[in-house]
Amino acid sequence: MLELGSDEKWWHTTLSPVFCEEGAVIGIIGIAMDITERKAREFRRAEAESALRKLNDEIALFTSMTAHDVRGPLNKIASLSDLALDGFADLGDNKRDMIVSMKTIAGGALKHVDSILSYAAALRIGESEDATIDLGHVCRDICAVIDPEAKLAITLPESFVSGEAVVLQIILRNLAENAVRHTESTLEMAVVEQGDGRLRYSISDNGPGFPGGVVRFDEIMRLRHTTQDNRGFGLAAVAHLVESRGGKTWIEATAPGAGTTICFDLPGRIVWETEADIAPPARIASK
Repeated sequence: MLELGSDEKWWHTTLSPVFCEEGAVIGIIGIAMDITERKAREFRRAEAESALRKLNDEIALFTSMTAHDVRGPLNKIASLSDLALDGFADLGDNKRDMIVSMKTIAGGALKHVDSILSYAAALRIGESEDATIDLGHVCRDICAVIDPEAKLAITLPESFVSGEAVVLQIILRNLAENAVRHTESTLEMAVVEQGDGRLRYSISDNGPGFPGGVVRFDEIMRLRHTTQDNRGFGLAAVAHLVESRGGKTWIEATAPGAGTTICFDLPGRIVWETEADIAPPARIASK
């Protein structure tokens, strides 16, 4: 590295000796290549990897603490459900079914928590492996937790995709929970191939729309500043996780009051999709 005035220049230099007939060195030929731009890219990459490792550690700590915090109440719900069912007299008013449903939902949520804890323990660069994911099954499990009373009209993809299962589950769960808090009556989760070895996922609702639209969303993503008082809560953490996998998060422009569609892309491909003529379940439509 040479400091030339106010600039730093990096050079890759090769020095070759020049020999006379007797074999003595009589000169040196030097070849220098300006690699300043390459070194700058290497420095930026090293800084990005360092920041990403720090972010992964923060996400792992946050998810671990949060998961541990929710395990206790969920276990208590499951235990109380068992106690309530012990000797319960069914009077034909569906109360027993409600208790069983409550226990099932708590059990499903505990499985999600266990997956998050496992992921938090292994959240490091390069440690996650791709797998074939039953995306429809994952989305149905998420919807059973975020809409246990089946009040919403939900459309889900019936696809098998390749990708990181736990990463995808965490992202979809957070974005779906956020959409449910603001939707009027519908929720749609979808996936399409982008043709470059990447998948584009989307979560749409028919709520009032994102306050401030695309401009405000881009500002939140740029500043990574969110609060609990607006739709931006949790989006920064999701965006960080998406970016750690080489993707990005954005919203599609819509008219005011026309709902919100949040999108993100990740490496992967659609392995298999349900044929269009297969009848969807009564509650959740296939797409």
